[in-house]
Amino acid sequence: MKVNILLILTSTILLLSSFNFLQNNKSIIGIWTDGSSENATFEINKSTIFYIDSLKEFKYKLKKDSLFIFYDDYTFKGKIKISKDTLFITNGDIVRKYWEFKN
Repeated sequence: MKVNILLILTSTILLLSSFNFLQNNKSIIGIWTDGSSENATFEINKSTIFYIDSLKEFKYKLKKDSLFIFYDDYTFKGKIKISKDTLFITNGDIVRKYWEFKN
């Protein structure tokens, strides 16, 4: 009986944390800047990421906390984390920080 209750509690916690992550993923859709210029860096739509300066668009996919961007010659993989209006993308030892772009 104790094992069943523990299993149910663990499953519920995992389900809720997955639900919260999915809720947060919706917030990656938008326009982001790295602050290096007065312009936005990229715009993330439902299925593509558009780079403002290069005028290029690439498909992307989210899987749990991983972001995959399908460039012409390779696939980028990074971990994402969102905190308020800040998007962190980690690839290896490099952490890139982006802010929600506001005009």
